[in-house]
Amino acid sequence: MGIPPHIPHRKGDALYAPSVKPANRKYDGPPRRPMKVGILGSGDVGRSLGLGFATHGHDVMIGTRHPDKPELAEWRTKAGKRTSVGSFSDAAKFGDTLVLCTKGDASEAVIDLAGPSHFDGKVVIDVTNPLDFSKGMPPGLFLGRRTPWASGFRRSCRRRRS
Repeated sequence: MGIPPHIPHRKGDALYAPSVKPANRKYDGPPRRPMKVGILGSGDVGRSLGLGFATHGHDVMIGTRHPDKPELAEWRTKAGKRTSVGSFSDAAKFGDTLVLCTKGDASEAVIDLAGPSHFDGKVVIDVTNPLDFSKGMPPGLFLGRRTPWASGFRRSCRRRRS
């Protein structure tokens, strides 16, 4: 197999990879259309992903229970004019692409607050950590265990991808 090219190793080694293409190559294709991204969750992960999307020219709305949090005002200043903050439902309506980035125990409530119908026909990126540590180790799983539509929701996402 060998050492992956991103792992540094000595030139004298038999598995030395002499060149690695830079990750920041220019895009030479047709102009890209900005996406409308709804982010459900205003924690560190949601704000970081939102900043990344906004930096690449996409319109971003973060959905949260508390739109007046000081962290979100600071994020909007840093991320630029193409960003906004609203409720979970507002963000789910806004985005053509939705990013679910909540704590595992809050995912079901956030999906209910956003309105399950707002997920229809949209790309959903789930970056949650669905582990339940409330009963100690080993952890259980949250999403899809208690909400009847959640497992159907995930199945329907898989069908749409293919």
